[in-house]
Amino acid sequence: MSMLARYKKPGGFLQLLSLIESFGGQKREKFMEMINAEDPTWAQALQSKMLSIERLFKWPEQTITEIFRVLPAKNLACAMKGISKENAEKVLKYLSHAEKRKLEDEMGALEAKPEDIFAAFVRVIEVTRKMIKERDIHLEKIDPDLMIPENFEEQLAGKAALTSSSSHAHVAPAAEVVLDNQQLALKKKAEAGELDAKASAEIVNLHRTLQVVSKENAALKEEVKRLHDKLDQIRRIA
Repeated sequence: MSMLARYKKPGGFLQLLSLIESFGGQKREKFMEMINAEDPTWAQALQSKMLSIERLFKWPEQTITEIFRVLPAKNLACAMKGISKENAEKVLKYLSHAEKRKLEDEMGALEAKPEDIFAAFVRVIEVTRKMIKERDIHLEKIDPDLMIPENFEEQLAGKAALTSSSSHAHVAPAAEVVLDNQQLALKKKAEAGELDAKASAEIVNLHRTLQVVSKENAALKEEVKRLHDKLDQIRRIA
């Protein structure tokens, strides 16, 4: 059964993306390899829309503070122990004095292990996704490349089909070249009187094969054109 089948429905892309964002390095890498083997179009889209701590800290400082401010105290303290001094300053910049004192007390009493810090980072991403959904964060203003359009799954299906058809469409012309070369060689032999009845029959068969390949090529070109038109319609709707 296809691993992606359950996610190729409205909302499925974000569901899968959120799952992958909760994975650690090696697990995420292996999972993405499996997805890429099944559908490179989905793998590329997931990679481009993935939210990470590193990317989050490129956002405006006030937005960063708002995200970290809503974390539970322990998660906030763990996350602070796992980020650089420069990023910590971005978190603290818009916190009140009371919030800063509370955070300092929490951090002083906390011994954060690597797995605790990772869990806190996952929590940061989860909180961010929730704020995006509830429109507390407007991606169109701070990071439009992360926006996921409506019917995105349908767009990906159209793009994948277009890519597949385009790759198949290049097979037929190559076959035509091979057949043309073979026909040319046989034609030269025929003109030189070097062919017997069997070889002449081979020429007839090659002609027939070329006709079949040409028809298939024309059909593939028409399919590619149809998919291009469909993809343009999807983009206009999005």
